[in-house]
Amino acid sequence: MTALSKFFRQTLGLELLTANCHEYCHVWNPNCRAAVFDACKDGFPFCLKTYAAYYLITSLFRKKDPKKIDYKQLVKDVLRSSVFLTMNMFWFLFLMCRMRIAVARRNPSYTRFLVKF
Repeated sequence: MTALSKFFRQTLGLELLTANCHEYCHVWNPNCRAAVFDACKDGFPFCLKTYAAYYLITSLFRKKDPKKIDYKQLVKDVLRSSVFLTMNMFWFLFLMCRMRIAVARRNPSYTRFLVKF
């Protein structure tokens, strides 16, 4: 693959398409660290709202009476699920940027292949 891309660039004069993580992973902020921070800062309250509504509605359907709901367990479940989803988002963005930086120095076509998955 490297030989083919060198052939296209040197012999045919075609420009290779290169992309950085700002263009395909975090378009709202060009800085990787700031983008991860922004995503977590905005994502965690969204997860709290979503999971609070979900767990409250599910427990109301299950218990049929608001007095029977264990609110302490409800808060624990909402926090656990919100932290889990936020950490998944954090590690996805962080590792995509780190992987691109680590692999891009070796082979740009491999980086483009990795991004698709």
